[in-house]
Amino acid sequence: MKAKKLVLTVAACFLALCGILSENIQEVQAEETLPLQQTVYDVTVEVNSTDAFDQIKTSLLQSDLLIREGIDPTLVDFQNSDFILGQIDTTKISNQDINVLINIKPVSETTQLLIKSTITTKISLHVVDTQAPILALTKESIYSQLGNEFNPWDYLSYVFDNSNENVYETLEIQNGVDINTEGDYVVKYIAKDSTGNQTELPLNVKVGKRIVVNGGVASGDSIETMLTLINNVRAENGLNPLQLADAAGQTAIAIRAAESEYDISHRRPDGSHYKTALSDQGVSWCHSPLEILTSSGSTVEAKLNWWLNSPNHRAILMQANYDTIAIGYSGKMWAAIVY
Repeated sequence: MKAKKLVLTVAACFLALCGILSENIQEVQAEETLPLQQTVYDVTVEVNSTDAFDQIKTSLLQSDLLIREGIDPTLVDFQNSDFILGQIDTTKISNQDINVLINIKPVSETTQLLIKSTITTKISLHVVDTQAPILALTKESIYSQLGNEFNPWDYLSYVFDNSNENVYETLEIQNGVDINTEGDYVVKYIAKDSTGNQTELPLNVKVGKRIVVNGGVASGDSIETMLTLINNVRAENGLNPLQLADAAGQTAIAIRAAESEYDISHRRPDGSHYKTALSDQGVSWCHSPLEILTSSGSTVEAKLNWWLNSPNHRAILMQANYDTIAIGYSGKMWAAIVY
């Protein structure tokens, strides 16, 4: 009787043990069949980026993707490996889930059997806009005469945004210029895109008195001195002397000197070419007028030396076929036109 009980007890224990082992085996099998969670890699590119593909490729290669796939990066020929992406759209700000297939190219045939031939992964592509609009003006500063019409739009060169938004229509111009009051003013041009990126540029505007040349002739000892010095240099170079312009030409150059005192440019305050200062006074010419400007130096000799030490300015003063020069100044600004 005791022997039967012992057998039954051993059998019961054996069955219980088998049950435990069976449960453990099922759990192990269940764990083995569970898929490994795939890593999704975040990649950020600018809207309308022209090199989004290269950015994605670089980002993946710099990540731990190869290591996670059990691939030694030193065995991979990155340049010749093929990256095949699902459809992407960089034309608008968005988040996109993209599938990626990579055909691995080994560095040599001997390593081909040591690494996987393909990898599949996913990226979360974030298309963003962090770039401010590009804004440009035709000038940084201008001089405007009292009472003249002033239109700030005349000095806008272009405005563009990488998102291809029409930021021109939303361009803000803060214009506080009073054309009837002398003074220094600042006009602000503000370009902003829909994501809040902003560019701001100033235009310095000086409103001053109307330029009037009394008697129509700008002359004097300093101008005669400048003419003599220029002709001395021309003589040293075997060139004929230049004649000082007539009253109309001297009036024109006096106006150009006054205009350039506040805006060192070969464009006039209204945006027209400097030649119009001559034509406005009825001056005609055989050779195309060439203008030079300088505010450097405190003496006539120093200003001429500055011109002569500049190859482009010297070339204008040494024109062989020209015979006339208009010379004028306003404050520290000296101007001359040969024609």
